[in-house]
Amino acid sequence: FSTQNANIGHYNSRWIEIITIVFMVIAGANFGLYYAAIRGRLRAIWSDTEFRFYIFLLTAGSAIVVFSLLGSGQALTSTTGATESSSIGNTITQGVFTAVSIQTNTGFTIADYDTWPFAAKAVIVMMMFIGGCAGATGGGIKGIRIWLALRIMLSELEWAFRPNVVRPLRIGQTAIDSEQRLGTIAYVLGIVVIFAAGAGLLMVFESGNAECDFTTAATASLASLCTVGPGLAHVGASENYAWFSDTSKLLLCFLMVIGRLEVFAILAVLSVAFRLFGIDSLLQANGVDLNLTALLIFAGVLGFAGSLISLILSKSMAKAAMRVQVITTPRSAVERWLIETVHAQADRAGIGRPEVGIFDHPSPNAFATGWNSNDALIAVSTGLLHLM
Repeated sequence: FSTQNANIGHYNSRWIEIITIVFMVIAGANFGLYYAAIRGRLRAIWSDTEFRFYIFLLTAGSAIVVFSLLGSGQALTSTTGATESSSIGNTITQGVFTAVSIQTNTGFTIADYDTWPFAAKAVIVMMMFIGGCAGATGGGIKGIRIWLALRIMLSELEWAFRPNVVRPLRIGQTAIDSEQRLGTIAYVLGIVVIFAAGAGLLMVFESGNAECDFTTAATASLASLCTVGPGLAHVGASENYAWFSDTSKLLLCFLMVIGRLEVFAILAVLSVAFRLFGIDSLLQANGVDLNLTALLIFAGVLGFAGSLISLILSKSMAKAAMRVQVITTPRSAVERWLIETVHAQADRAGIGRPEVGIFDHPSPNAFATGWNSNDALIAVSTGLLHLM
């Protein structure tokens, strides 16, 4: 996202950083508002609900990041690798620049924010999800959908406690019907599920790569899907994606395409493809009338969610299914040798030491499982253990 390896931080200019912030904020707003302003309707900008929510999120996010940095008192590190003093001016500039860049999906960086406190990094991840406004150049879920999802949640909570109250949901002067509510919730859920599936697949594809920990995989998936650019850990502001395998890079490219075209656009293309190949007419001719778009959404959500859940629960399921007894204290020289060998191999590979267990089976067998290379399980059968 820059002609320099150190990105905007290469120029080391406060004025360049301030000017970039201004134009990033402008680029993250709905361009339709600027057209209305050119036509003389300046009030349309601030009267727009999404624009006010967008400015609120930028302000609140920047404030949390800045106060988190001030509270930590730690030195600041620029993308050039230089250490800067944590003065109020430097902290405000780095905090605001990073928050604005992440939410507007610009990808510009001036600070190595991977060294920042947890609160600041948590806000950055949340802003990756949100993105800019509808009708802007950025990706993400978009401010209007987040605002609408929050309104729907509050409306449902009110209905649960006051079922007799009938209160129409409005955004500005526009009433939101049930189909729009369902579409908004489905879109937000779809983004979350695709992000989780992307992170899980990256963990699988890079299972032998010590650099791909959970934080790296999750933020790489999120940054690609929401077209942000930098993530955290090994894909942070001072890192890059060059070390990923070709398979992982293709997955990240696919996530970026989905993020730019939006989820529903991809589903619409698949729905049109079904019609072109005559699948829908074949079904109707046999008395089957399906809503293919709804079916694709359901299958995508269910499939991605199922694969992610099975990946996360793989270690627990394997322990239960094979009745694995995890070795906490070796009871024999063979068990001691097994643990020492596995731990030595893990240390050599630069990953976390896995749990080592034994399951009762006469045939020589063994397996490894787990959603994370740093939190895995290696189990050996009693048949194989007797041959050692």
